[in-house]
Amino acid sequence: MKPLDLDKALNVMPTALTLIGSSWQGRDNVMTAGWAVCCSVKPPLVSVYIYHKWLTRELISKSGEFVVSVLAGDQVAVSEICGTVSGREADKYAKAKLQTRRGEKVNVPLIEGCLANLECKVVAEYEVGDHTLFVGEIVAAHDGGRRDPLVYFERRYADILLKPHDQTGS
Repeated sequence: MKPLDLDKALNVMPTALTLIGSSWQGRDNVMTAGWAVCCSVKPPLVSVYIYHKWLTRELISKSGEFVVSVLAGDQVAVSEICGTVSGREADKYAKAKLQTRRGEKVNVPLIEGCLANLECKVVAEYEVGDHTLFVGEIVAAHDGGRRDPLVYFERRYADILLKPHDQTGS
């Protein structure tokens, strides 16, 4: 085994790309995130890591809620816009031409066309290096239909090959 550059080491794990939606006192924001993962089944929990200086972090901290919208493989343009435009300077929902509706259990927009939307209430918040880790309980979930997910690997978009499900339980 040979040494791996630490910068490259942070990018060798494939990640599903998501949009993290937030809202506080009438201000909505959305950002692209690769660091979102389910972390418990009972209760159903998801964790997201948000850079400590971003607007999304501020809005989630104040509101105590967020939405995780799982991006599909055909949503690269949405990922690019929501990941490069500042929510302090523009309405990213409008700029990315996202169709939305309010959540049922949280006051954050759900995004039409995503694989799923997970409405979350914050149950824990931790400062972790230069990011804030939010753990949210999934209080409602919405299915957007089955398509390939949008994946990021080694700083570029990647396709995945879905294999048949192993029914043996192994």
